[in-house]
Amino acid sequence: MPGMRAWPSLVVLALSGVVHPMPAWAEDAAAERGKALLLRHQESGCVLCHRIPGLASRAELGPDLAGVASRMAATDLFDRIADARTLNPNTLMPPTLSNQHLRQLAPEWQGKTLLVPAQVHDIVAYLMAYAR
Repeated sequence: MPGMRAWPSLVVLALSGVVHPMPAWAEDAAAERGKALLLRHQESGCVLCHRIPGLASRAELGPDLAGVASRMAATDLFDRIADARTLNPNTLMPPTLSNQHLRQLAPEWQGKTLLVPAQVHDIVAYLMAYAR
């Protein structure tokens, strides 16, 4: 169902509206996928700007993400990664789940986004587990 998102520690069942804890193995798997994605800087780009706990990065353009999990809820972190322009229209952070209002996109990126929701979920799972 469009708009439904699974967060670290939660799975939302769209039909019943019931929220159940996600098994630890599923959280661990999502966090590992998130780490792998973060390390593929040509795909996600996160480590190019942010220092991220557990990853080698000397980036200083964006904020250091150490402690972000203790400052933000997973849903807020997801929304910020998806499109930080909703919170700060002047942000330098590129939207990962939107290409609205972007200019001069290369033809191969027309109608596409940098990431898909499952990838953003995995990045959030990693940050919630390791950026406390």
